[in-house]
Amino acid sequence: MKILAITNRLPPGDRSGYALGSLRTVEALEARGHEVRFLTSSPPPGPGVGDKGVLARLAIDRELSPSWQAALLREIVNQSSFRKARREFQPDAVLVFDLTGISVSLANLAEDFGLPVIFFVASDWLATWEHDIWYRAWPKVDAGFKVLRFLSRRFGLRPVSNPLASSRVIFASRHLESMARQVGKTWARGAIVPWGVDTARFSPRNPGVVSRARLLYVGRIWQEKGLDVLVRALGRINRENPATPLSLTIAGDERPSQGYTACLRELASSCGILENVTFAGFVPPPDMPELYRTHDIFVFPSGVVEPLSLPVLEAMACGLGVVSTATGGNAEFLEDEANALVIPAENADRCAAQVLRLARTAELLASLGSRARRTIESRYSLKEVTTSLENILDEEARLARRARLAPADGVPPAGIKPAPPPSLDKLIARAGRWLSWGGRLVLARNLLRPEKLVKALRRAVRAVTAFVSLLLFPAVLEPLFRIAGMRRSMAQAPGSSPRSVLVVQLADLGDVVLSGPFLRELRRHLPRAWISLIVQPGLVNIIDRCPYVDEIIPCEWRTVRDWMTAFRGAPGWWRSSLRLSRRTLWKRRFDLAVSLRRNNDPCQTASLILMYASGAARRVAYIDRPGDPKLRSPRFADRLITEGPFRGAPRHEVEYQMEILRSLGARPENTRLETWTNAQDEAFAREALSQRGFAKDGPLVALAPGARWSYRRWPSERFTELGAWLQDKFRARIVILAGKSEGPLAAQIERGLDATRTINLAGRTTLRQMAAVLKLCDIFIGIDSGPMHVATAAGVPSVGLFGTGEYERFRPWGEEHDVIRIGLTCNPCSESCLFGRPLCIEGITVEQAKDVMSRKLTDILK
Repeated sequence: MKILAITNRLPPGDRSGYALGSLRTVEALEARGHEVRFLTSSPPPGPGVGDKGVLARLAIDRELSPSWQAALLREIVNQSSFRKARREFQPDAVLVFDLTGISVSLANLAEDFGLPVIFFVASDWLATWEHDIWYRAWPKVDAGFKVLRFLSRRFGLRPVSNPLASSRVIFASRHLESMARQVGKTWARGAIVPWGVDTARFSPRNPGVVSRARLLYVGRIWQEKGLDVLVRALGRINRENPATPLSLTIAGDERPSQGYTACLRELASSCGILENVTFAGFVPPPDMPELYRTHDIFVFPSGVVEPLSLPVLEAMACGLGVVSTATGGNAEFLEDEANALVIPAENADRCAAQVLRLARTAELLASLGSRARRTIESRYSLKEVTTSLENILDEEARLARRARLAPADGVPPAGIKPAPPPSLDKLIARAGRWLSWGGRLVLARNLLRPEKLVKALRRAVRAVTAFVSLLLFPAVLEPLFRIAGMRRSMAQAPGSSPRSVLVVQLADLGDVVLSGPFLRELRRHLPRAWISLIVQPGLVNIIDRCPYVDEIIPCEWRTVRDWMTAFRGAPGWWRSSLRLSRRTLWKRRFDLAVSLRRNNDPCQTASLILMYASGAARRVAYIDRPGDPKLRSPRFADRLITEGPFRGAPRHEVEYQMEILRSLGARPENTRLETWTNAQDEAFAREALSQRGFAKDGPLVALAPGARWSYRRWPSERFTELGAWLQDKFRARIVILAGKSEGPLAAQIERGLDATRTINLAGRTTLRQMAAVLKLCDIFIGIDSGPMHVATAAGVPSVGLFGTGEYERFRPWGEEHDVIRIGLTCNPCSESCLFGRPLCIEGITVEQAKDVMSRKLTDILK
């Protein structure tokens, strides 16, 4: 059979498990006598690597949001390449591995030509295929739409059909199939065919070989893979067992994440184990079996929802003892205490304990390794997997022939224009000329539309005023600050500490709650300093009893027009900051000002302007990298920063703030969250829960359905269904917590619940009173929002529902909490969702929530 394989990535240009799995699958098909050729966007291989199987190089998106002109050029290249490959190679079937960043339209084009299309899905690309820029460009009725349609007809381009067409969809795991269904994808025929492992190549070492336990991690060098957890776990093991230290090898491509690798080296050094950790970098595929066989324990502490991890399968095939989290597709083959030791994510203590247990118990290590090998031989053997895939390809090709879908050779079906000229370079040059004239036409049309012209002029005026403000205000204020003596350098008094510190936290409720550890450790570092904290006026109540600050100053920053896009500031922020400074801040004569905001966003810009206006000589905030041009350019507010740590790899918000403390010379020790309530708050909570008619027995469950941004909300009817189930199964008492603006949402949920076991406190509590109520609860479930962080700070076991938000940065802080999320790779996206509605949060089912809540409540009620 002739098979045309399409994928966006292949080794050696791409070194991911997906790319390697795709290549091995094709090689196995070729070994069975099939003729396979590739269309791929991967760059040409290096010296010594064959390229005979690649028919053409496809164009791929180089930007997150390319223009419609770039989309059109990409489609010309890719659809022309497909037509040429189909004409010259004449495949019997098309096997699609991943269309992310290339052209989803190729699947439609293949079916137009009567070819059976089989999707092999080993990531979330099918669940998120609507990200395709060609698909996104078509529905938009903007100035370029008619030009786009005209040029598409001119070059015979195929638009994308919705739903995306396919003869058969093969999923590498049941988890991926479930994910696609949860976000509303459908298909005619499906199957589960996992990645296969060549058990002859990946075989156990000689059982007589005995060595000191050597740890191995293979995979992507990325924060969400939990490598920092692994390094901390090894540090604890070797600290407690200095006589017999363990070693760790980290193997993976470091090119995409060199900053994170540097962070890991620093972490290993601070743990005293740098000499015990080897960063092996990328190991060529032929050397992988030997790498596994020279190690004893494979550790995979990933915190991400894994589709199906090829390195874990390979390690099991080699008979290694496996210590791993079991998320997503990995949960389908990892059995705790049977073929692996399963650990929770983000738990260095548990990881250390299980690794040490394997290292000390040779019998357990051998037993787990043997059963892991049998798991691979029985379910994940490359031979059996290839047979399954081969049968599906044969069946689909037979069905296509039987239906007589394929047109005569060389004759395209109706609606498809004849193939373009063979010279792709000439075609692209011609398209470039058409696009040049098309771009001018669109520009002229925009200029003739008054509303478009007015919007453009407003944007230009805002940009100019922001730029002038960044030049003018510092130029005027700096000499005045020096004359007033507010620019005294800390270097003039060696060894001295700041006497007055301004902390700026202008973000929302969750961020303020997560700042508690920073404030506590800052006070421990500077016990005699005057510490002022600036927060939004509506958040003063949650922090005003914090014992670590001397003064709370309210400041509303969302006051300027179009504040969401004011990345370079606004004159209004300068004016309001100077008014606040004249009224309050200048009296304190701050030595040091700190912004806790990590993002490069309008909130950070407002914070930097406020810090500068305060007159503080030292202004600390996160910066991008050494030599960052924004630290000097007058076009960016970052020039107002005097020092700060580098943003580096993704981490939790608490860890980000601890890094700021370290840059100030502190050594933070305690990252526990806190809430600060008084006797009146706690009396209110007790009285609220003692209302007449409210049940006295059963676990108290806090439900928080609201979120500031609507695209983060789980559908209210699912909260109602979950609450009713909790009341029926556990006789739970439900407390609904929400803000005043979310009252209708809370009332809707309340109407579907047992009135004797439900109390609605939406809009009836202050923030401190809400914290006091949460302290009396047994468990919390809610959206990724402020109340979730208040619950974790109050010490309540919490379950967070995550969709578009930043999971790694804002997951519930602590090891006793759980998160439910689909784990789409397009997250986080905030309000920039490309689907029109948040499929990632809507895809979370009530059954998922029931499973987690049942497990946690069962443990709580023991």
